[in-house]
Amino acid sequence: GSRIYVAGLGDKGKLMCLDAVTGKEIWAGYTGSTIYDSSPAIGEDFVVIGSVGSLLSAFNKATGNALGSYRLRDGHFLASPAVKGNRIFAGTFNDRVTALRLER
Repeated sequence: GSRIYVAGLGDKGKLMCLDAVTGKEIWAGYTGSTIYDSSPAIGEDFVVIGSVGSLLSAFNKATGNALGSYRLRDGHFLASPAVKGNRIFAGTFNDRVTALRLER
């Protein structure tokens, strides 16, 4: 589409939505936890991202409003989550993959 979703390094866990043509920031959301290697996964109307402290955070795709978060079992979150419909699949260094359903 016309938007790009990208995470920034830093201890606030910044997730940004940028205009694909101008590069201008449309919105920014914060997980409150450091993001290293996780990239955002884009659902129909939401975006999710993983943070190092096992935190998975969901944001409204259009507005950037936080929809909620879920702390997975212990283990750094360095991988990117995956989305299928309203299901989110995420893995950390705890040797498990977790599947969640985003309720709206």
